[in-house]
Amino acid sequence: MTGDWKEPEGEKFALGSLEQQAHWQSEYHRIVGKVREEMRQGDPQQFTDTSKTFGEGLPRNDVLYKVRGQARYVANIPMEDALHCLFVRSDYPHARILNVDVSKARNVPGVEAILTAWDIPPDRLLIGTLTADTPVLAKDKVRHAGEPVVVIAAESLEAAEQACELVEIDYEPLDPVTSPQQALEPGAPQIDDEGNVIADLKHELGDMEAGFNEADVTLERTFEIDSMDHCFLEPPSGLAFVDPEGVLTIMVCTQYPHYHHKQVARVTGLPMEKVRVIQTVVGGAFGGKMDNTVECAIGLLTLKTGRPVRMTFTREEVFTATTKRHSMEIRLKLGATSDGHLTALQSEYLSDGGAYRSYSMIVGGRCVIHTGMPYRIPNMLTHYVVTFTNHPPSGAMRSFGIVKAAFALESLINELADKLNMSPIELRRVNALVDDDTLSTGQALWDVGYIKTLDALEPIYEERKKEVTKSKEGRKRGLGIASLGYGIGYSGVRNPSTARMRVTVEGRVTATCGTPDI
Repeated sequence: MTGDWKEPEGEKFALGSLEQQAHWQSEYHRIVGKVREEMRQGDPQQFTDTSKTFGEGLPRNDVLYKVRGQARYVANIPMEDALHCLFVRSDYPHARILNVDVSKARNVPGVEAILTAWDIPPDRLLIGTLTADTPVLAKDKVRHAGEPVVVIAAESLEAAEQACELVEIDYEPLDPVTSPQQALEPGAPQIDDEGNVIADLKHELGDMEAGFNEADVTLERTFEIDSMDHCFLEPPSGLAFVDPEGVLTIMVCTQYPHYHHKQVARVTGLPMEKVRVIQTVVGGAFGGKMDNTVECAIGLLTLKTGRPVRMTFTREEVFTATTKRHSMEIRLKLGATSDGHLTALQSEYLSDGGAYRSYSMIVGGRCVIHTGMPYRIPNMLTHYVVTFTNHPPSGAMRSFGIVKAAFALESLINELADKLNMSPIELRRVNALVDDDTLSTGQALWDVGYIKTLDALEPIYEERKKEVTKSKEGRKRGLGIASLGYGIGYSGVRNPSTARMRVTVEGRVTATCGTPDI
């Protein structure tokens, strides 16, 4: 029941040989030597202020094996006797599953195992990083086109493809919900047992009526922003096997090996110490490799067959079945005095969460918390609603929705600058958050560098503005400016990181950190 893969002797996994690492090792020793020399020459207590080493760039030790084509992306890792597996996915965006017949598929030569939702205990079927609402395989109904219903493992990819074609699934089509506006209509088809609303969040600061009464200028606009795919070069891919110690091992191009460790253990019923998730070299992710893709399916099939199992999504599967950036309709109303001081901001977000919850609550919370940033606005009202639809789930993608909120607000800020005949930089400077300001949530700020960035940018902006007026015939030049207030983390959800350091009596220091490198 074991795979034949093992880490090659004399090599660091995916990093090349020790000889190839020599250059990077010498660079690290050089920098350490500089630090020691600076500490000998200066006051150690003042070291952080006087050191020339801090801020120096470290060479990345992944460069060499990537440019040489030696990176061990999981789809390229050999494994003797490995089975190939594929999902059978729904053609319907919304439908009840009446019957699943895999009898013909089982007779295809080379087919070793077939799983449906009925092969997974009900208390282990649902997974999710934040909320366990997404089935490993759909059981009673499908909620988006491309949702997996059956998974097949075979001796070859061709045999798996042939078997997938022979699976017969009887559906009762249901009316789909194709927009959040439709999801909120009375009598709309209900996607989830708890209704069509994933989150309904409100936050208010100050007196909105007084804020708009104080304004000399008021602007109201609606912005519609489409969904977006991460378009990472490497599709989701994984390889599962049981090692000689009896540990189910999942090698996968994931952003979240720790969360997937928990999910695989839960779905398989194995104790945590009998599951190992190894993050392989990741060929791009941007939030799209946080939710489960192949991990649970290949783990279950390995336990069922006793053989290694691998799966790699096709590009079509990436576009039709993985999580996307949320589409949004954003309605803003902004008030300001004639000298450019912002007096009030009303923001209404309506967002498409897709078929399952994924990270929609986090996206909503971060949009609410970051509304108005990086500006001092005394009166604000924010209302964020995200609904289920029968689109692929909307999940995490770079910034968790904040860039969409910023796009809308910055567009309005620039329009306001034109309206007031002010420089867009000066308008931002007048309203910029500074030290000791507080956000709408009450968080106090310190060491705020926003005005410094505006000051640094202004001469460049003014110089580029001259170039815009020199447009040649048939060619137009544009010039824009935008700002962003961004808080690192999940905003309200515990997202811990830990590190350990071990020092031996010989003086050797080993640092262990649970942060995946993507």
